[in-house]
Amino acid sequence: MALLPGSSLSEDTFSRIQPLEDRLRFIPTGSKDDGKKPLIREWTKHPGFTVQELQKQFPQAKSVGVITQPLLCFDFDGESAVNHAVLNDRNPDYVNTWRINRTTDPNRFKLLFLPSKVQLAQLHNGQITHSHRTQDATKGRTKEGDDVVIKGEAEEIFCHPGRQVIVAGAHPASGGHYFWPVGYGPEALSAPPKEWWDYVLELDRDYPRPAAGANKTVSTSRFASRDWQRIEHCPICGRGPDDNPLCQLHRDGETLRCFLGQTFSPPTNLEPGELVPGTDWAFSRVSSSGWGEFLTFVKDKPSPLQKLQTWSHRNV
Repeated sequence: MALLPGSSLSEDTFSRIQPLEDRLRFIPTGSKDDGKKPLIREWTKHPGFTVQELQKQFPQAKSVGVITQPLLCFDFDGESAVNHAVLNDRNPDYVNTWRINRTTDPNRFKLLFLPSKVQLAQLHNGQITHSHRTQDATKGRTKEGDDVVIKGEAEEIFCHPGRQVIVAGAHPASGGHYFWPVGYGPEALSAPPKEWWDYVLELDRDYPRPAAGANKTVSTSRFASRDWQRIEHCPICGRGPDDNPLCQLHRDGETLRCFLGQTFSPPTNLEPGELVPGTDWAFSRVSSSGWGEFLTFVKDKPSPLQKLQTWSHRNV
């Protein structure tokens, strides 16, 4: 499959997604930061580009992304995530829809569905975000004896205008690229089967809902309450207003819950009481809800002696 000059994308790729450009919001991706971020600002508000616009305006794009609303994405990150789905009667290999695989890891892939209007109306605000960590990050060593962090594994499910997934192009972190298995390209995009959609509705019952006229969240889950509100900028994981803000600050201003995601996530190797590097937030505990996991942090409070030492240094 020939690539376009200076691009990681082929003419065949563009021709196959073109029939969906009136129904989905495609955006150029592949920023220099991590090779995955969108190349435009305020992308969550963009109506999407046509194939012709992508080719002409962004010839340098390493990949193409799509905003996940009205799309529903099941993101499998690792073998344990796939096994978790299979044990819940959702075998990814037995469903026919658009599938995004990676050449460098057969156990990290995405399934995309296009829910019907009736199905979307069953979700609060027509959206959901859920993450279930199936394996924590661990420490290991390379053959050369260097320390290395082995990435954790999780299944993420989301249908949200503040998120996007790459559907074609390069995966710079691994040196590979995305591809569609034969028979599972964009032409196969379909509504989620009943057993998959029933699982989404089950999760939706615990999904936090914004209260009218406020940034606070309310939920049928005991995990969320009016004492917590989402923050646009998380000082721990760096999640911003365009990254589907989920991290929450307690009304006391001293306690913060940072969402464990795959793109944005707090450090998971801290001991209780240990500060997040470069911040005054100390790790406290792991918290979980029906729609994901958080790490809870508390504001570090210096002792009287530390306060005196700080005052002395400032007045030297």
